[in-house]
Amino acid sequence: MHTIPSVSTTGTSAHGKRLLDAVTAEYGFASNMITAMAQCPPALEGYLHLNCALAAGDLASKLRVQIALAVAQTNECEYSLAQHSALARQLGMGEDEILASREARGVLLSFVRDLVRRPGNCDAADLLRAGYTDPEIVEIVGNVALNVYENYFNFAARPRLDFALPRIAASARTE
Repeated sequence: MHTIPSVSTTGTSAHGKRLLDAVTAEYGFASNMITAMAQCPPALEGYLHLNCALAAGDLASKLRVQIALAVAQTNECEYSLAQHSALARQLGMGEDEILASREARGVLLSFVRDLVRRPGNCDAADLLRAGYTDPEIVEIVGNVALNVYENYFNFAARPRLDFALPRIAASARTE
């Protein structure tokens, strides 16, 4: 059951309406998460600005989605798993690649998982050894932060799913 209801463009402030209209123009619709976040237009605006800024970064869209999947799986956020799995499919990712992202396979996604699980005990040394640059690591951390915010919002708001929930394999569950 959702706890923070969605708002419509007529049920929010002028600021909220502008944000929802912009999201709808960009993506064709505003998800239930976005319309619930519109309860507080400054929070929605901050989320959208960070999302837009990171989308303009150097990380490829596919890698950003893989990060989102690893974060969502680590936090066991069903809404974000459904949303980012659907986006991954739109980007041409197959089910095995989606599952590999959720399981945090590889040095980058292992770092992401560890950053979410143990933020005070996480070290980027493995990323540096794997050839990632300092600016890339900063961008990776920014994407993790964006997705943690999204997951936490979804836990509090409990928006209705807009996308089909992926099958959660036992091996994909975090320890």
